[in-house]
Amino acid sequence: MKRKWIEVARFNRTRKGILLVAALLLTVVGAGVYWFDAGQEIALRIAVTLGLYEEPEHELVAVRDEEGNILYWTCSMHPWVRADEAGKCPICGMDLVPVLQESTDRSEVPPAGGHGAHGVSPPAPQTAAMVDSSGGPGSQFNISLDRQQLIGVRFTEARRRPLTKIIRTVGRVELDERGIAQIHTKVSGWIEQIFVDFTWQHVNQGDPLFAIYSPELVSAQEEYLLALKARDQLAHTANPFPRAASYAQTLVEAARARLDFWDVTAAQVEELERTRTAKRTLTIYSPISGHVMERNAFPQTRVLPEMNLYTIADHSSVWVYVDIYENEISLIRTGQKAEITVPAYPNEVFRGLITYIDPHLNLEARTLRVRLEFPNPDLRLKPGMYADFRLEIGLGTRLTIPKDTVLRTGQQDLVFIDRGAGQMEVRSVHLGMEIEDAYEVISGLRSGDRVVSAANFLVDAESQVQGAIAAWQPREQPTSTGTQPSPATSEPAGVTAEIVEPKQARVGTNTVQILVKDATGSPVPDADVEITLFMPAMGSMAPISVSASLRPIGQGQYSGAIDIPTAFSWQTTITIKKGGQLTGTVRTTLLAR
Repeated sequence: MKRKWIEVARFNRTRKGILLVAALLLTVVGAGVYWFDAGQEIALRIAVTLGLYEEPEHELVAVRDEEGNILYWTCSMHPWVRADEAGKCPICGMDLVPVLQESTDRSEVPPAGGHGAHGVSPPAPQTAAMVDSSGGPGSQFNISLDRQQLIGVRFTEARRRPLTKIIRTVGRVELDERGIAQIHTKVSGWIEQIFVDFTWQHVNQGDPLFAIYSPELVSAQEEYLLALKARDQLAHTANPFPRAASYAQTLVEAARARLDFWDVTAAQVEELERTRTAKRTLTIYSPISGHVMERNAFPQTRVLPEMNLYTIADHSSVWVYVDIYENEISLIRTGQKAEITVPAYPNEVFRGLITYIDPHLNLEARTLRVRLEFPNPDLRLKPGMYADFRLEIGLGTRLTIPKDTVLRTGQQDLVFIDRGAGQMEVRSVHLGMEIEDAYEVISGLRSGDRVVSAANFLVDAESQVQGAIAAWQPREQPTSTGTQPSPATSEPAGVTAEIVEPKQARVGTNTVQILVKDATGSPVPDADVEITLFMPAMGSMAPISVSASLRPIGQGQYSGAIDIPTAFSWQTTITIKKGGQLTGTVRTTLLAR
């Protein structure tokens, strides 16, 4: 393969020339030339004309050796951009830098940057080879120990330790439905007297509620008395018909059963037998202890069996409902002990049990309702209170790493492993449970591995790290090196999506317009299009992801509003579905300022 060359311009500068160029540059920018590169070019040309700068020397520098060891060209700021030849980054306009195989002679690699990179030369190109998530040569890079100290890199070890998952959420106190009683009469009549005359009055089991006059109850009492009288007469006199006495006893039992069915108490029946006089009114008693939640009984009111006269609730036991997130459902079991605190008694902990788990998920909130039961003998837990719920679940001994060690990209979770002497390795890990300040590691690390725990984002920002990640990830089709970014390709292949508006977003609410085309270049109508913007974790700042569903506006274009919280070059994923089936997933970037 022939050696390829590029022309590199080098200006010979003097101290006086540098000062004058700086002054000229400020003058040009102040005059309205806003683009830094254009202003710098104009200032340099004026300086050359005045003789303060010498004409640039041009020389050819080899960028590919005889073995052709350049893998591809990439951008040091946007490592997912790849091209087969040198050129400009379609996103930021910086010069692309080569990614080389390890056998490449670094002395032949040209210094990238120059005035095309705003006068700041990117770090040297990285050597890399393709590897999988288990690590390897292509995932390794070097940051000198001095550089590590400068940017504040610190390390910690992956280690096995006992884990306790603590689930915290907010609950609400409710009545125990098993302790609610509604008071009805089984006969019609009129209320003669009220003994419980206001709502929330406390009553004990057996306390009188009201007295009712009912002709049906009076008739039932008289029938019972007549049956008693006939039985007694037949039992104490010479009876030529012995079977008649047996019939009389049957009538007594039937009349007594009728009174029982109408909720006449045993004490009231005994008093009726003792006095042998039917009462005009009959008193109705409370079947449980509790508070009167509802009252519809008033003096001289005519009542019917279907009327609810009182609702009485027992508060000695209460329920607490909590909503558990979908990813924590597998940890919940009936019978588990849990704790709550309430604002009214902040220093007191109430302990109860999980007694029921709803069989259906809340589709809107993606949570599952769980019910707990708490004893409440002193009635301090009031229905309607909010409660802070806490449940501790032992998970046994598992391999863990601190949260600060993980760089979450939205598609994978990365850690940087210390190999000693400045050597590092980027590796994808499979994470499990999130435990307070740590993640459980399912695969990708071993106990004792040293991982970066501070300055992760700065490590990631190093050009060497960018080159390692770019080479370590699966190869994609090279990106066009033209001045305009080409529409991103998608998976499965054939569908493209282009962000028509905005070309450059702003912080805040933006209207996004996307053009979707199929493999033939024809617009794709009536699809379900969603755009997701992702910013990975940066140091102690958590990753950010925002999404929006777009509506069709005709001719394969889709529009919608999305809120961008901060300026960044957002990793953008556009998902296209038709008929519920995935048609394509397009990945690109959207710059917000």
